[in-house]
Amino acid sequence: MKNQLDFLQVITTFEEMARNPDAVARIEGALGLMRSFYRLWVSKRQKVKDNAKLAEQLKCAAMALVPMVFSENPWEHAAACWAFAWLGSCQVWVPPAEPDILGRLYTLWRHTGQGAAKRYASWALASQVLAPRGEEGRCVSIPQADLVGLFKGGDGASEFAEAAAVVVAWYRRAVSDAELLGRARQLLESRRLSSVEHALKQMVASLPAEAPKVRKSRKRKT
Repeated sequence: MKNQLDFLQVITTFEEMARNPDAVARIEGALGLMRSFYRLWVSKRQKVKDNAKLAEQLKCAAMALVPMVFSENPWEHAAACWAFAWLGSCQVWVPPAEPDILGRLYTLWRHTGQGAAKRYASWALASQVLAPRGEEGRCVSIPQADLVGLFKGGDGASEFAEAAAVVVAWYRRAVSDAELLGRARQLLESRRLSSVEHALKQMVASLPAEAPKVRKSRKRKT
C-alpha cells in the first residue's frame, strides 16, 4: 500500500512539473512521466485500469501533457510524445476528440523536422486505446489528401510507422475493413511491436472476421 502511495506521489510531482510555466521544467516532468509509465508497463503486475486510483492519476497526468504536443517547442514535442507512447501501453486513457490529439500526433509524425519527435509521435499514435469509430472528432484534422497515400512512403525510419498508419485508417475509414484487418494481423504476427499490440488486438477484435464476399456479375448470354 505504501509503495502505491509513493508511486502516486511521484506521478503527481511529475504532472505538476509538466504544467510548469517554464519549458525546461515541463520537459523534465514529461520525461519523468514517461519513465513512470514505462515502469508500469514493464512490471505488468496488475492491470492499471483495474486500479481506480492509479488509473485516475494517469488520466490527469495525460491531460497535463496535451498542451505540450501543441506547443511550438520541438523538444516538448519529443518528451510529451515519448510519455504518451508508454502511457498508451498502459491502456487506461482514451485520447479525447477535442482537442484532436491523435491528429496532432499524426502531424508531428509526418511533418516535424525533429527526428526524436517524429519517431515518438508515430509510436504514441499507434499505442493509444482505440475509441469507437462512431465517436466523431478524432483524426479529423488530417487533410483528406494525406489519406490517399497513407501507406505509401511515410517515415520508413520508424518501426511504428505502419501501425500508426493503420490507426489513422481505422478512424478515417481510409481503406476497406478487409485491408485494415489484414494489415493489423500482419503487424501482430510479426511480434516486433509489443508496446502497441493492445491497440492492434482491439482493432482485430472490432473488425469483421472475414471480408464480405463480392458477387461477380454474370454475363448475359446473347
